[in-house]
Amino acid sequence: DYIAPSIDGAPLRSDFLNAAEAQGHEHLLGSGECTAFFILGQSTLSGDVLFHKNREERDETQVAFTKKCPGKFRFVGGADVGNLGTAHCLTENEWAGANNTGSAIISTEYTDCALSDAHALRYFAENCKTLDDIVLACENLIANNWLGGGGFDKGSIFMFADKERGLVIESTSKHMA
Repeated sequence: DYIAPSIDGAPLRSDFLNAAEAQGHEHLLGSGECTAFFILGQSTLSGDVLFHKNREERDETQVAFTKKCPGKFRFVGGADVGNLGTAHCLTENEWAGANNTGSAIISTEYTDCALSDAHALRYFAENCKTLDDIVLACENLIANNWLGGGGFDKGSIFMFADKERGLVIESTSKHMA
């Protein structure tokens, strides 16, 4: 039987559905941060990997898209409208990925005019078949001074999961762990 959605027994109203309400924090107190996590299959009742990404840093219109550039892997992604990068993705190689803005870092750890975290995630989605490839690609971006960060003087946090493993990379423009 269908159960009408409600909040504490009261019917849902359209004013509950605006973007500011959905954010779950008070904008007057400052912006929130993105939330992301994965749970590997051996820890879920169904045996399936769960991968979650919230976009709560800003109240921006989001877009979902499919990318397939010639000679690159195809992926489904999401991002802020107008951003050429991606905030989260699912690739034809059956791994999911997400980026989050990292902590503030010292200036010498940040390279300006390089790939932001969103552009780096798109690069990984288009060029990496496995999670191991992502580690090598991130090392290559750093070695060539092509990796920026999550914002000016901010690091990046990348999360990835395939059917069997998870991977978290925290990086600056100069180092990764």
